Amino acid sequence: MINLNLFLKDKDFCNITSPLILSVSAGVDSSVMLDLFIRSKQKIVVVIFDHHTRKQTASEVALIKKICLEKEIDFYAHDIRISKKDDDFQNKARLQRYEYLKFIASKYNTPYILTAHHADDLAETIFMKILRGSSLYGYAGIHKIYKEDNYIFIKPLLQYSKDEILEYASKNNVAYLEDSSNLSDNYLRNRIRHNIIPFFKKENPSFLKQALIYNNQLSSYFDFVRDIVKTIITNINSKQSLKEYSLNKETVRLDIITYLLEGFDIPHNNILINKIDKILLGNKPNYIIKLNTNYNFIKEYEYYYITSSSNKSEKILSQTLEENKEITINKEIFVYSNKEIEESVILCYNIINLPLILRNKQDGDILEFAYGHKKLKKLLIDKKIPLSQRNNLLVLTDSTNQILYIKGLYINKTLGENKKIYIKQKEIKKNESKQ
Repeated sequence: MINLNLFLKDKDFCNITSPLILSVSAGVDSSVMLDLFIRSKQKIVVVIFDHHTRKQTASEVALIKKICLEKEIDFYAHDIRISKKDDDFQNKARLQRYEYLKFIASKYNTPYILTAHHADDLAETIFMKILRGSSLYGYAGIHKIYKEDNYIFIKPLLQYSKDEILEYASKNNVAYLEDSSNLSDNYLRNRIRHNIIPFFKKENPSFLKQALIYNNQLSSYFDFVRDIVKTIITNINSKQSLKEYSLNKETVRLDIITYLLEGFDIPHNNILINKIDKILLGNKPNYIIKLNTNYNFIKEYEYYYITSSSNKSEKILSQTLEENKEITINKEIFVYSNKEIEESVILCYNIINLPLILRNKQDGDILEFAYGHKKLKKLLIDKKIPLSQRNNLLVLTDSTNQILYIKGLYINKTLGENKKIYIKQKEIKKNESKQ
């Protein structure tokens, strides 16, 4: 049985002076939570969602509205308009609910949002996470308190079972409506609720208490690991050290990946996390993993990081050059001259075929040396040039496609020594204007 006096002394919310945003339905869990907080005399604001999936929802909204009007409680009903045929209905509906709850919380200048999850929900969620695969944090199931952005989500009924909630509703004449969809086994959660949870309760009458202990222990382990990860990853937008990554235990490594994926709001599971870990520990020095339409996970020699898949420098096929005429490509100024210019490199030659052309590297590019020739691709591997830089590499050739120069990597010294041209390729720095 839920003891009102003990409930009101809960340290997680009893001393809060800001308004509490209660996310409710007309089900027994939400109705009991609402009743408890009405009795608490704390300032509450009630939000109910109509998903338009059942005819009953209008009656549910009407019931909660009636209670709030009688008790002079601020009340908001919000429509969720998603097709029932949508394969991702549950997730999309959840995201819409949470965004609206945050909106109402900001309206009342409070960070506190409360939901009516209870001990049975916790046990069900643990089984769902195990079946689908999750992170260390996810396996804990549901957390009584967690922070997201500037909001604090609290589940005040998490330590209470469904039976205790029903008993409280009965003894205190709490009005509620039963959601008929809870009886259907069309949903995984319902199948777990109807078939798995009863078995464990029968095997151990204290099963829900044990699930809560498991949840709290795993949450503590997660908090410990996550604190370590935050000392390693101080900026999710920076390149991270592969050497440092490889020195960590597997648990820390996997949470490093999870932390990065979470930071970019990228959906993830154990399969993806372990795949990335294997690649980071593997011998292949360069690797690109497409995470979604917006982001890639990059491994390149000593570093790894997540980057926008659209974050690419301007690319060109080729650009014909004129002597002494500056051009700007990929945030660099390029110019060549037969006369000496500042900050230039010297290319010696006897004969070259004009015009000169600046282009991207191409498959099959060959470099000439006094000892013979070498593929550009091999040089880039030997120099450990990251893939992200290779894709934007600029190559200077003559009109016969003979490679003359690549900034910082190559000058063709097989062309003779009778004549000289001066080549300047300079990065444009911030706040530096082109003269």
